[in-house]
Amino acid sequence: MKKVLLVFGLLFFVGTAQSMVVLYLGNEILDRCEAALVNSSSEKAGVCYGYIAGIVDAEASYQARNVKDANICLPKGTTNTELARLVVYELRKTPEQLHLEASRLVINILADAFPCP
Repeated sequence: MKKVLLVFGLLFFVGTAQSMVVLYLGNEILDRCEAALVNSSSEKAGVCYGYIAGIVDAEASYQARNVKDANICLPKGTTNTELARLVVYELRKTPEQLHLEASRLVINILADAFPCP
């Protein structure tokens, strides 16, 4: 009986861990960021801003640890709204790529717009 409970317990935690993984596609981030430009305090705006900030923070962390060369160098004072506007603009230009992973798309957008010297 203990073995059965242990197996079910492990399966519960494995299932929970897998359901916590979130992978956004380009069209999902486009939807969130379009909503952010209409209402910056909406839940979708929080997802958009948080997603972009997470990418920028991860890039800064890699740079600080010398894991890789800097690809994204934002000017001081760049706002969440400016970044969301840029992401929306660029994603709308390439609808054929909206099925791809949002992380790859957003990293490329930011690296192209804000290259490091």
